[in-house]
Amino acid sequence: MHELHRKAVALANFKPTATRVVGFVGGAGAGKSSVLNSLLDEVDLVKSGSAGGACTCAATEFHYHESDTLSIQLQLFDEDELLKQQMQLLRSYRHFHLADLSEAEQDNFGELARLAEDTFSSLFQSQIPSQNTLLNEDEDCLKSIFRRLITELRPSISHTVMTGLTKEACSEKLRELTSAPASSTGEPATRAAAWPYIENIKVFLNAQILKKGLILVDLPGLRDINSARRNITELYIRKCNEIFAVCPAARATDDETVQEIFRMAEHLENISIICTNSEAINAKECKKDWPGERADTIGEKLTAIEEHLYTIEELEEELESFIEEEHPLHENTRRLNELNANILKAKKSEEVCQFELQSFLIKCRNDDLVKGLRRKYRTDPSLADTNVFCVSNTLYQKKRQAKMEIAQAYINLSGIIDLRRHCVSIVSANQHREASGFMKTDIPKLLAAIDLWVQSGEDTWDGELRAAVKTALDDVEARLESALDLQAPFRKISQVLCQIFEAEVYEKRRVNEWSESAYAAAHQWSAWHHATYSAFCRQYGNYTTNAVGHHDWNGEANGQMARHMKSPWQTLVSRAQAEEARITEFHTSSTNYVAGKLENHTISSLAALAPLRHALYLEQDLLLDAVQNAFESASLQLRQLRTNAFSSLRTSYIGLAMESSYDACNHESGTASHGRRKAMITGAFGNQDLFDGIMKKLRTEFKELAKTAQNDVTAAVQSYLSEIGNTLNLLRDENTANESQRDAAFHRRVSNALKASQETLRDVARRIEA
Repeated sequence: MHELHRKAVALANFKPTATRVVGFVGGAGAGKSSVLNSLLDEVDLVKSGSAGGACTCAATEFHYHESDTLSIQLQLFDEDELLKQQMQLLRSYRHFHLADLSEAEQDNFGELARLAEDTFSSLFQSQIPSQNTLLNEDEDCLKSIFRRLITELRPSISHTVMTGLTKEACSEKLRELTSAPASSTGEPATRAAAWPYIENIKVFLNAQILKKGLILVDLPGLRDINSARRNITELYIRKCNEIFAVCPAARATDDETVQEIFRMAEHLENISIICTNSEAINAKECKKDWPGERADTIGEKLTAIEEHLYTIEELEEELESFIEEEHPLHENTRRLNELNANILKAKKSEEVCQFELQSFLIKCRNDDLVKGLRRKYRTDPSLADTNVFCVSNTLYQKKRQAKMEIAQAYINLSGIIDLRRHCVSIVSANQHREASGFMKTDIPKLLAAIDLWVQSGEDTWDGELRAAVKTALDDVEARLESALDLQAPFRKISQVLCQIFEAEVYEKRRVNEWSESAYAAAHQWSAWHHATYSAFCRQYGNYTTNAVGHHDWNGEANGQMARHMKSPWQTLVSRAQAEEARITEFHTSSTNYVAGKLENHTISSLAALAPLRHALYLEQDLLLDAVQNAFESASLQLRQLRTNAFSSLRTSYIGLAMESSYDACNHESGTASHGRRKAMITGAFGNQDLFDGIMKKLRTEFKELAKTAQNDVTAAVQSYLSEIGNTLNLLRDENTANESQRDAAFHRRVSNALKASQETLRDVARRIEA
């Protein structure tokens, strides 16, 4: 009973654990910070950059906690990663100051050199090496200096957690942590910033939108010149449950961030668009641009507003004249009240007209934007329309504290409520699944165990019957353990999955053909003008120019591989799903088999056998849920592996493999540098080691995936057997029977409470089904 009480207390504290991550990406001035503030229902918690500039230097996650104060946790780069970043910046710094560069190269490396200066200043503070040392010292020597300084100056663990913060203090601390120092804007830095050390930030606050397990993430831009920050954003984008590309409504159709996100859409899912500043729209310009009924409606509303303004002006002049004249007191009071009432009425009418005009303009443009963006970015007719949300943070923030009867219309028009509702729905479905499982499985399992405890205390059981029960239950446990021995199908999940991978994917690789295709693509690019070719190298192969249009070198180089592997990969996924079905069928059959043995046993007429069989099937349900979760996790990892292996992203296998070649090209200069760049790129893409390495890395990571799935299922089966043993002990353990019989009054109270709980549960189950 003590153990049953412990389980009951644990279940009483049940809270759904499902979380969903939603990321926000936007360029400078897009309004991303304002959107986050509105969703969190805070004012200026997330700061925007000065003068509309971007200031997100680290991924910032917003999590829920119940405290009224806020907390911040920092995750720092490890020392090796920091050192790697600084050496990359050092090479760019030296290249800017020492190499013979074209004008375009000077612009690009000038930005990187300023970033290097900012970063070195922030990291090393007063111990920063001199410019002469940075430019002329041996690279290995500088590497040693950097490593020593990073080790000495990197913040300690005690400085990575900040608790008990007010909203104002948290906002200021976030600004310090995520903002680049002032020198990045051309002014001298007055402080050392923490941002170069930080990989990500977690903020914990009591915000209603986060309460159900939603996590909002403020991400650095995809066009960030700092490759470490850009890669972090790309990795976040790939693991987020939904990504919002944030852009101003006025330039939504040609926003570069939105375009770049959707270029990645072949390898991503759940991309939505947020158009900000929906209130920034001019009625007179719209009247010119929108023909027909729209223009007529705008004209009518503008005329009505002018009439109200004229009426207000006349009434105010009359009021002013009346005040200046002398009138009897009673007439003075009556007329003043009448004029003031008329002015107030006219102003309210004018305000209503203004709102109607604003509402009409916003809704018309929102409709146009939604239709236009969905049409532009619908990559596959079979897919659902892209979610597009048009919002006004200005309207929302101005009216959020006003009286509801005044504010509601403006808040609805702002679009923030619809966006917030959508975000919450992302996590709600999973939490509903958890809660339903809790009510349908966890609670019934506890009640079945309590029922067995009650049955074990019935005084109608004599010694001979108890011995028969023990023998029968020992046999059930032995049969289950035998069915789940080393030869059981679930023991070979990893082996079977790896065999499927070898047969369906690895053995169908065509490295020679892929290399020849990549070489041919690279050979075509080599005919481009040297300035164009150099520009593509600086952008790691993914760029657009007027001369050649948009190209993605990595994607064009591995396009043949991606096409060849599409069908084999689909077969791999299908066979993995079939393996899950086979494991599920095996466990279902095993439970049915032992339950059937109980039904045909001499003790089958015992009342205790009904709750026991119920408990066995509930344990089976929990096991099957665990198997399903293990394979769902494997399925998510499979999608990640597919993206890693066959996409063109900077953080994909080909992106990482080609990074050193692009870097080497970018640090070329002088006579014949164009020829050397072409030789590097063409040689790297045409090298069979590139695609051979990609496939070997894919195989290694797939083996890890299969091993994880195996471990998860094996752990679930071990837990299942342990729980089955505990359940059987409720009937076969004499100590349980003695405990149940020791206090007849307590036994009776438990029995009565059990019946009441079972009836309540049946009522709840009916409601869930309904």
